Amino acid sequence: MNRNTILTSLTTAALAGLFLTGNVSENVKADVKPDGETTKAKTAEENAQADVDSAQKDVDNAQQEVNTAKADLDSAQSNAAGPDSAYSDQQAKTDAAKKTETDKKSALDKADDAQKQAEALVNDSKNPDKVKQANDDVTAKSGALDTAKKEQTIADKNASDQDEQVKQDQSQVNDLTKTRDNKQNDKNTADQKVKDTGIKEAKDAVDTYQKNFDNLNENIKKNQGILKHNQDILKQNQDKLTPANTNLSNAKKAIKNASNQLTADNTKLSEKKTALDNAKKEAQSAAGFFKSLAEDTSLTAEQRKDAQQAYGIVMNDGKYQGIKLTWYDPSKQLGKDGDATSLANIQATLSDLDDLVNVRKQYNLRQPKVSLTAMAVAMMSSDYLLTHEFDHPILHKENGPFFADEQDIAEGAGQVGLYMNEKEYIDHLIQEYPEYARYSYDTGNLSYDQWKANNDFWEQHGLILYGGGDRVIGHYVSMVNPYQDGVGMGNSGDGIGTTDIIADLKYKKVPYKTVTEEDGTVETYYNLVPIGVNENPNKGFTIDQYKNLVNNYVANPNQANFVQAAQKAVDYAQSVVNDDQNRLTELQDEQDRAQSNVDSLNKAISETQKAIENTNNQINTDQIELGKQKNNLSQVQDRLNTLTASQDQKINNFNAAVENQKKAEIALTEAQSNLDKATNTLNAAKDKLNNLQSIAKTKAEAVKNAQD
Repeated sequence: MNRNTILTSLTTAALAGLFLTGNVSENVKADVKPDGETTKAKTAEENAQADVDSAQKDVDNAQQEVNTAKADLDSAQSNAAGPDSAYSDQQAKTDAAKKTETDKKSALDKADDAQKQAEALVNDSKNPDKVKQANDDVTAKSGALDTAKKEQTIADKNASDQDEQVKQDQSQVNDLTKTRDNKQNDKNTADQKVKDTGIKEAKDAVDTYQKNFDNLNENIKKNQGILKHNQDILKQNQDKLTPANTNLSNAKKAIKNASNQLTADNTKLSEKKTALDNAKKEAQSAAGFFKSLAEDTSLTAEQRKDAQQAYGIVMNDGKYQGIKLTWYDPSKQLGKDGDATSLANIQATLSDLDDLVNVRKQYNLRQPKVSLTAMAVAMMSSDYLLTHEFDHPILHKENGPFFADEQDIAEGAGQVGLYMNEKEYIDHLIQEYPEYARYSYDTGNLSYDQWKANNDFWEQHGLILYGGGDRVIGHYVSMVNPYQDGVGMGNSGDGIGTTDIIADLKYKKVPYKTVTEEDGTVETYYNLVPIGVNENPNKGFTIDQYKNLVNNYVANPNQANFVQAAQKAVDYAQSVVNDDQNRLTELQDEQDRAQSNVDSLNKAISETQKAIENTNNQINTDQIELGKQKNNLSQVQDRLNTLTASQDQKINNFNAAVENQKKAEIALTEAQSNLDKATNTLNAAKDKLNNLQSIAKTKAEAVKNAQD
């Protein structure tokens, strides 16, 4: 049922509702049928019910057919031994019956839907507002439908007119295409006439070979220019390569020399560092102390000589008294803990010097000076006692030679106190023999002569001045010697203390006998008797001066001149190495630049030589081809001459054919242009037609929508 029919049915239903719900009591008569019969009009509900009843009847009939087909299928299946075809036929009938049943049920469902719609229409027909709304909707839709139909009519007319225009344009294009094809045929004919003379082909061949010949000549000239240019470049680069190689060689030599210099200076630096380490190590010992004084220009020449001699003793150089100790190795013992040459034990002897000063003050005696040489000998004496029997080393030749100086040795705390304890032997004798008091040493005004007389007295009365024993007073006597000078003291582990004395005395000759020789001559023999100490202000050190020198040095051994000199030597050697390294870096940069220059030149030379080779090959190839093209040109020129020689009519025919060919080409071009224009017009007309047809389609859809 189309939309127009639906619209009419809705209107009929609405009108029927008006009659059914109005106050009219008469029966409504239907329109006269064509055959003249009359019938009572049925409502939409009655019509729908009739459709439902008819559909239900069809369903019932279909169900009966299904049941019958099912019974036949069951019968066929019970006879399973029968032919398969019988079963298949029966199955097909069953399937057909089921389909019929399904179709009938579908029809029944549609009838039900129609009945429901009819009932809804009947209900709407009983509602005045809905009836009015329906009439208004019909009126509005009728107006819209009329408008849409008018617009559709106009659009259809425009599309039809444009279609006629397209047909006319297509006809023109067809005509022009035919004209163009005719002109193409004319040109082809003209081309063939020109070709038939043979002159054109010959002339074209002459032109082609002449062009090839000219192009090859031009290429050869260009390549010869390129070849000359590359040869010039090659020579320039080759000329540059010689000095560049020289620069590179010089740079390599300079680097080698600089590298050798760096190696040598690094060796010197290493030596200087080793010397600095040794200097710092030496500075922590008596050797460093003595060496610093030997280099101290603020001291007198005698003092510095004394320091240098002391340094030689602790370094065991064998110069002092020609003695080289066999049991002492400075490389193993110098400055070690507990060794007399350690800075700690050098400072420890300062208290012994203080004790000596106090004794000399107590006895009202002259204060001795310090001898650095005596200090060094005392240190060696103390070191000897560390590993040998407690005794004076000079008494034991089996242990090697030792220095022949006045020496005192002690074992225990405070060597000066231990020496002074020997006075008790004198005190005991004086107690026993009071008259011996006149030979006492502590009179307060002891002279050297009295000291010497006292020594002789006590030795005559059983006391020992030199050597060992239980009644030794030699150490005590040494401490109170009025002429004591050039003192040195040493300390080592286990409380061992030693004193060495190297006094610089003045002497006088005292004759002790006269002898008359056989020839009558008289020979007098003298003893040298000390008469005092050489008071040389440039020689030796006061005890206070020495103590200050020791304390200042021990406070900062590395400030010693020789350590600072070694440090400066290291710093200078390091600066030289740094300069060498910087110079080597600069030279390496120069070598890199020189190498890069050589590499660039070699690369450029190689590339230029390759380019020259390629250019020569191309010139040779072109020259060979030039000969071929020249030969070809000669041949085709001869043919052209043959074709044109003494043949005026052929030439005229050829020229006429060429002229006709040009005209045909112009006509073809014009025909093609006209065809292109007509084609463009046709395409524009088709585009317009498509647009108008689209508009007409839109208007038709508007009419259809208005009918809905």
